[in-house]
Amino acid sequence: MKMLLSSLLAALPLASALHKPYPAEAPGVLNPLGLGQDPAPVKWHNTSSGQDVYLFPDINFGKLVYLRVSSNLSEVQYDESNNHTIYTFADNIATEAPDLSQLADGKWVMYISAVSINTIFVIQSDTTDPLGSWTTYGNVRHNGQDIVGYDAHGLNLPNGDRYLVWSTSFHAPPSISIIKLQNITDAVPGTPLSAIVTPTEYYEMNEIPNGNYTYPGHPCCNAPVVEAPSSWVINNTINLGYASNWYADATYNTLITTATLGSDLLDPSSWTKSPYNPILHSNFFSYTYGPGSGGFFTGPDNDVWFAYGATNNASGFTGGPNIRTVRAQKMGYDHQGRILMTTPVNATRPIPGSNYTDYPSS
Repeated sequence: MKMLLSSLLAALPLASALHKPYPAEAPGVLNPLGLGQDPAPVKWHNTSSGQDVYLFPDINFGKLVYLRVSSNLSEVQYDESNNHTIYTFADNIATEAPDLSQLADGKWVMYISAVSINTIFVIQSDTTDPLGSWTTYGNVRHNGQDIVGYDAHGLNLPNGDRYLVWSTSFHAPPSISIIKLQNITDAVPGTPLSAIVTPTEYYEMNEIPNGNYTYPGHPCCNAPVVEAPSSWVINNTINLGYASNWYADATYNTLITTATLGSDLLDPSSWTKSPYNPILHSNFFSYTYGPGSGGFFTGPDNDVWFAYGATNNASGFTGGPNIRTVRAQKMGYDHQGRILMTTPVNATRPIPGSNYTDYPSS
């Protein structure tokens, strides 16, 4: 145990010593929320019921798209009765990492990775009811060509401008890329497709080992990865979150790059990696390893929270069962609106019907 502790402490990012982490806080919420990965939650006021509800999009890595809905954040992922099938694709496209947001007209849009063909599909609700019928609108395009990649996220600004960010990792060179949207499927004609994040820091450089990504068309591996973008605007600052390294490893972490409202978001020089990076990383004391691939949302206290996946195994998936759980916690931010490094919450709630274990016994 002492050797494990010392090795983990030695591996902590340098930023840990430079900035005091925001404390682990999830008031009134039981963690983990449940089994799962890639959470992208939205808090929505349902005018029909008069309740605030949490919407967690989900998939089955095949044809199906789900929406988990509950007024109780502790139960939305935990109780399977909250899970609703909202769309079925005609073919097995290997659905992954759905991202949900509401449009100005009240309808909903979801961007879904089609991992088997390395592109992004779009579905939109036919009404303002997210549990109603949905229609597919095909693939996202830039200058008439389907974009290549996965983990798409709608970056929506207060002035109504909409962008799409996604990962091109497994499609060299790895990056988080961005386009400005004209509508839900097409980039504004003549505007660039730009790579705004590439792995440059030591805590972004852990390569995926060969043989650990099985979908066709991905030139895996022996390359670093940046993926799973998410966003939150605070004051005049756009926080773009992303994950780096291999998701099955304890080095998987969450980082931030920021830009200022009003700047040219398609210009890579508008973005600056945060001095607080990584904002979430493995923590021996909270039995949290590989925290990443998540989404920012409005929490129960109406402040900014983050939901993410993690494991309680210090070796990631390589040292035990491939079990990832979703956790959620409050995030802090500085006077500029930059999200702070945060200590991961303990995830001590047992999950019935699984072989998930809470934390090591010694």
